Amino acid sequence: MVKRSAIGLMSGTSCDGLDLLHATFLKENNKWSFEINASLERPYSDSFREQLHKLHTLSTPDLLKMDVELGKLFADQCHSFIQDENLTTDLIASHGHTVYHQPDLGYTLQIGNPFLIAEKCRLPVYADFRSQDVALGGQGAPLVPIGDSLLFSEYDACINLGGFANISFEENSQRLAFDVCAVNLILNQLSQRLGHSYDLNGQLARNGRVIPELLEKLNALREVVEDSGLQLAKGQILKTHHLNKLLEAAEHSEDSEIINMTVLRSMSQAYYSPLSLGHFGLNLRRYAHFTSPIRRYADLVVHRALISAHKFGDDGLNDSDRELLKETGEWISSTER
Repeated sequence: MVKRSAIGLMSGTSCDGLDLLHATFLKENNKWSFEINASLERPYSDSFREQLHKLHTLSTPDLLKMDVELGKLFADQCHSFIQDENLTTDLIASHGHTVYHQPDLGYTLQIGNPFLIAEKCRLPVYADFRSQDVALGGQGAPLVPIGDSLLFSEYDACINLGGFANISFEENSQRLAFDVCAVNLILNQLSQRLGHSYDLNGQLARNGRVIPELLEKLNALREVVEDSGLQLAKGQILKTHHLNKLLEAAEHSEDSEIINMTVLRSMSQAYYSPLSLGHFGLNLRRYAHFTSPIRRYADLVVHRALISAHKFGDDGLNDSDRELLKETGEWISSTER
């Protein structure tokens, strides 16, 4: 029988806080099992979260300072976690906080000095999990598929939904693993547009729906692009600049006309909504469309909203109008097709 315990530290792409977990791993009859003994999240302050979001813009000296600052924070939080939970452990595993990760270009960088953690906690610390895997041609996430294989071998495949989704499975007696697409990296951005830091328990996503026509158009666009030997951003939020780059790349090719037409057809028709969702084609985060003089009911609604917002008079939206804005937008969108 083999028995080991470990503390894991994780600071992810959402930059919302540091996750700490203590687990025991047991190997009996050549089979591994695990038990989670304690876990904790230490939220980052708004100001520190903002610093983490800007790490990729720092100069080398400032980035090195943040490596030390984050290492001290990890060390203090881990030490407190051990003391508060009265834990004993064989080792600490610290992922660090990712600043750069471009495995296709052969580099990755995580900060959060692990030697400071080892000094504070007086325990062995394992870190820098990504670099060797990237050097060997991997995508820099070697531990998850190993854990999937040893701890969840009864499943045909395992999908990890983090900042990005990755999948692992057995094929020809070999464990294969790779990234699939962005997940929380996108969902957090969309949630924040709606006034939430993240989608708690998937409540917002449950109210969403797939638009089959739009999905078919985007798949058709990707197929045309790939047949032309070009590339379209995959596994991330498709933005206006991605399409602009595509159109620029195709400008002098023999497929320029068909790519332009397919891009145009992939655009969804405009619709009215009280949510500030911006304008994709114009690359605007906030957008409202109306004409003056008033020609349509939509113009009347926007005019009344402006009157209410700026307190120009008594002809603005009343409480009943505001409650029905979503239904009004859907009705106008359907009648203007």
